Amino acid sequence: DPPDSPAVLDAGPAGVVLIGDDTPLWLLDGDTFKKVPGLSAPVARVVVLDNGFFAVSIESVDPDEPENAVMSYWISDDGRIWTEATDVPNDMYELTSWGDNVYLSNWGEGIGYTSTDGGRTWGPPTMRPGEGLAISDAGYFSVQPGIFGPPVGAVWVSSDDVDWQRAANSWPPMWMFPPIISGDTILIPSAAEITSDESPYLDWIGNIN
Repeated sequence: DPPDSPAVLDAGPAGVVLIGDDTPLWLLDGDTFKKVPGLSAPVARVVVLDNGFFAVSIESVDPDEPENAVMSYWISDDGRIWTEATDVPNDMYELTSWGDNVYLSNWGEGIGYTSTDGGRTWGPPTMRPGEGLAISDAGYFSVQPGIFGPPVGAVWVSSDDVDWQRAANSWPPMWMFPPIISGDTILIPSAAEITSDESPYLDWIGNIN
């Protein structure tokens, strides 16, 4: 049976998928989730596109160097039959989509790649000032934690994923995770450094307009 509390859930015009705690992929078929066979490794990320699906699997990982994990990438038109995508920039882990566009990036490096055809071909690398990516009709949003590097975190915005502007600063230093957008609201989950009696969890909420 599919998990009651999925680790990842995504829905779009092509369907509904979820990833369980033990990382199998499940596809909604009618009113029932069914496990998807045929993927060579546990699925870590998946997005539903307008006309298909794109997933990231972890082939191998060294617990002492998780940033050097070996990834594989998968494309599907219907969520049932998956084909490994070979023309994908290596070691990209963070995954976002908009329409049939797929966005990959490496957490912490500010480097991203974009595919406009569902993950089949990829453009040149794009430098993003922050980490993680969220997209809406209003533009692109990224965050820069204030833990490593600059002591003050920031929220960055762009209309084209090329030219970025610093929209807000965050203080005190804290972890900031990829933004979540719902309607006109942007939510940035974060975790402050645990000091004194200060709550370690702080969520930032703003209006994207």
